[in-house]
Amino acid sequence: LKADWSLGGMPIRTNVSTFYAKYEDIQRTTSLVFDNLIVTGNFNAAEATIYGAQIEAVARPTPSLTLQASYGYLHTKYDHFQNALLGDVTGNKFAQAPEDTVNLSATWSHPLPTGELIANVSYAYISEVAFADDNLTTPGNIAPGYGLVDARVDWKNVGGRGLDLGVYVKNATDEVYILNTTDRTSRFGFDSRLYGDPRTFGFEIRASF
Repeated sequence: LKADWSLGGMPIRTNVSTFYAKYEDIQRTTSLVFDNLIVTGNFNAAEATIYGAQIEAVARPTPSLTLQASYGYLHTKYDHFQNALLGDVTGNKFAQAPEDTVNLSATWSHPLPTGELIANVSYAYISEVAFADDNLTTPGNIAPGYGLVDARVDWKNVGGRGLDLGVYVKNATDEVYILNTTDRTSRFGFDSRLYGDPRTFGFEIRASF
């Protein structure tokens, strides 16, 4: 459902969508330790229910400033999921399917005598997310939610010569966050985790011919 409207003369565009689905005979690829060997295979996940909603909004308070925001909600649940290796994981959430996602951004642009200056700041959040389909009784398979702040400033077409200059910072708040985690406690007594990049600064030069 898309709509264009205004608030105090400020143009706004909103988009709202929802969905609901029930699935049968879902195939899932799972790796696990079985008889001291790591086994990877495709399993029939039987039945599941998924539903959610997405809300997006874009506003332009001034001709040079654009604000964007979005929120997504996702509910996933296996209604029936049993196999010989994983056991009964009915009621578990889908892997890599966070319940809540939020994205916010502000972009400002300004023409210069030679080129254009563009600045952007953004925030992205995801709630806790599981990285395996057996996650109700294996907390090591679940990573906590986190939010990342990025910022960037670009000078486009410097001197009218097709040259772009940019500086940026990613993960400006130096958030510690997990990109992947696997619960190995039952066999080895630890969780295996992959962490995301810390705060990162950079400078870019791009030439167009």
